[in-house]
Amino acid sequence: NFNTNRYQNLANFTFENVKDFDTMFELWILFEYVTFLRKEYHFSCSALIGKKRLEGFQVDGRGQKFYIYYEKRYQVPIGSKPKLDDPENYLTPDFTIEYGNHCICGHLRTKHQVNNAENKCTEITNDDVICSCNKFCSPAPIVLDAKNWRNERMGAVQKMSWYLMSMNKYNAKTGILFFSNYEKKQDQNEPKTNEWSPVYVNQGEWSFINFVVKASREPKFKEQLDMVFKNITERIPQIKKMTYNTK
Repeated sequence: NFNTNRYQNLANFTFENVKDFDTMFELWILFEYVTFLRKEYHFSCSALIGKKRLEGFQVDGRGQKFYIYYEKRYQVPIGSKPKLDDPENYLTPDFTIEYGNHCICGHLRTKHQVNNAENKCTEITNDDVICSCNKFCSPAPIVLDAKNWRNERMGAVQKMSWYLMSMNKYNAKTGILFFSNYEKKQDQNEPKTNEWSPVYVNQGEWSFINFVVKASREPKFKEQLDMVFKNITERIPQIKKMTYNTK
């Protein structure tokens, strides 16, 4: 049920050379989500191409902008290797959604002015608070992973929790897992099969959600897919406000 022709205008991509079904499942989710954003929100979605591979999409609409990245590498403080570019010092989720612009301590860029002499950011407040950071980064509050398997699922949830805690400096708060099949006795009319929110670990607060998304031509599964994408999109504060304002 992977109709590849419908995606050819998205970065001129085809599945001709993709022989791994897990990768096909990931790319199907990505392209279906972008198609949903174009159709339901009338957003402009521009492909991000780097080193001859698709890296994701920049999404623009009504003055708002966010990014959907595919297999972006995030430097995290987990590896024991001395070289920062060693693969052990990076995590690579299937997808991340980035929006806003924060320094690594979590403050908005608009709340700061850069003090070049001290190479630090000064938060603009009545108390003129000095931030401990000296580097800005794009936060990735939403981390998503696709699992085309029937295996026990708590292992995937535990891996996602490791992603979120390790990506704390990127303000990762929500972990979403996509599964290709329902487990036995699960209600196949409900795509959200599990949600744990909020979860408090080591003074942090996170949310975990499992969805089933089926690559099927049955109308009910297409409707469910739209429900999943709407749920994810409205977790972006600017978009949630925009949606309510347009009803």
